[in-house]
Amino acid sequence: MRVNAWRVVGGAFTAFVVIVAAVTAHTELLWGDGLDGSADTMLISAHHSETLTEVYVLTAPVLIVRAGDGVQVTIVPGTDKQLTIRRELSWTGDDSPNLRQFWNGRTLRADVSCRDTCTAAYTLSVPANVKVERPDGAPLAPGIP
Repeated sequence: MRVNAWRVVGGAFTAFVVIVAAVTAHTELLWGDGLDGSADTMLISAHHSETLTEVYVLTAPVLIVRAGDGVQVTIVPGTDKQLTIRRELSWTGDDSPNLRQFWNGRTLRADVSCRDTCTAAYTLSVPANVKVERPDGAPLAPGIP
């Protein structure tokens, strides 16, 4: 009886080792250097981007926009009593940009900074009856005073 128990345990252990070895070999062939070999390579550049869309109730008659140097703002007609903020952030390099955005129901402040190159492009969908102001008098987008 003891001999049969050892044979069962030995057979199970052998089967386990064979299965683990087969799975390891398959994984190495599939994801390692595999059958296709490998070649020297180096990343030349990487361009990252992310887009976020937020929709707010807008009750203020005036929208004040304060945008930093790396921030582009475009105003488009929107839905009554709603402000839609669509932000497209893009950058090169490994480090994501430092974006500061503040919204209090009347004023939108946005600024972006980074080590390499980055931009933040805002598209604001604003109701027709809301006046948009920029405190420094700079245009919000080409063709918009």
